[in-house]
Amino acid sequence: MLRVCVPADRREDVLGDLEEMHARRLARSGVTRAWIATSVEAVVVGATFVVERGRVRAARATWLSALEIKLALRMARKQPLLNLAAVLALATGIGLSAASFHIIEMISFSRLPFADGDRFVMMRLLDQETVAPVSIHRDRFRALAKETDAFAYVGAATTYGGENILDADGAVEAVPGIAMSADAFRVLPYRPLLGRTLVPADDDPGATPVVVLSEALWRRRYGADPGVVGHTVNLSGTLHQIVGVLPAEAGFPNRPDVWTPLGAGDADAPTSNSGSQDGADAARSLRVFGVLREGVTLEAAQARLAALSAAWEEEHAGTERVRVLVRPFTEFPQAGAAQLALAALLAAVLAVLVVIAGNVGSLVAARTAARRSELAVRSALGAGRRTLVMQLFGEVLLLGVASAVLAAWGLDRLMAHVAILLVHEIPFWIDFMPGPGT
Repeated sequence: MLRVCVPADRREDVLGDLEEMHARRLARSGVTRAWIATSVEAVVVGATFVVERGRVRAARATWLSALEIKLALRMARKQPLLNLAAVLALATGIGLSAASFHIIEMISFSRLPFADGDRFVMMRLLDQETVAPVSIHRDRFRALAKETDAFAYVGAATTYGGENILDADGAVEAVPGIAMSADAFRVLPYRPLLGRTLVPADDDPGATPVVVLSEALWRRRYGADPGVVGHTVNLSGTLHQIVGVLPAEAGFPNRPDVWTPLGAGDADAPTSNSGSQDGADAARSLRVFGVLREGVTLEAAQARLAALSAAWEEEHAGTERVRVLVRPFTEFPQAGAAQLALAALLAAVLAVLVVIAGNVGSLVAARTAARRSELAVRSALGAGRRTLVMQLFGEVLLLGVASAVLAAWGLDRLMAHVAILLVHEIPFWIDFMPGPGT
């Protein structure tokens, strides 16, 4: 054991001392007691050497000491302009690279931010010849809603445009709104801050027009008044009763400020089936979404709807050839092209970062060469190669850490301002703020 634990340069002395102590114990205590005492002492000596060896290795493994960090800070103060230029350049490259990577991550791997969000899908209607989008009117929505083998729920929504005016106490404001299947809230995780959400009865013909407000609108327009439920508000010329307020995280399907029942609007009017839609027709076009049943894949749902597409084609005697496309709810239109473009952008930004890092490296190398006499003096005074290398490494590490911190701060401020400006253009499932992983 001691031949393994004790270093070679100390082994002969240690073993010699133990043999002398063992001989004395044999003469004084007998064979058994001498053997036990010497064995215990040998174990203690071996353990002591093992612990000491580990402590020495740990000390050698330490990269930077407090002195080396202090010297790095002192050198940074000596050449502030050079270090400032290096930090700003590196921070710009790091920030641009992180922003590009985060945008690609958002487009490629985004999902709805609640349980079972990956089961939500969007259904689109395409012309089989031109591959142009075709409007989904109410009759087709009802046909899609009957497909219960693949879907646990099928709902629809139509977006209000800028004509959606909220008039409260004489104040007029254009707000984004959505008319949505009232029973959709049974598959969404949102719990109202006040009142209730929409319920199936709100879609019944002749039902009182109701509206649910977002928390942001409730705080901005009504000063977070808890008694707002039950009040009436004029929405685009129609009086609606406020029945609830949803929390800030409620953004389905596109960050609206007001939710109204789909049956309360004019979405029953059929829209043109042509690929180009504009004006009121486009506004009344239904966006159909669904929730896949447990265990049903996207491909299986697509196969189920292929039969429905064939039935529609047969119903129109071949004059209309359309097919239903089922895609993940969070998939961006033309996502493949966008990913390629962003990948090219990321490659270009990384190339810029490499150029910046190379220039900063050249500056550091030139500064180090100018300090050759200083390093020679330190070496003559006893500083080893590792000490000198760690000092230079500490100075470079200080530049890198400062650049990364500045890049993170600048990226956080930039994304926060962009998120505020584009709050209604950014899908609600997109977290525009980069996390630690980015």
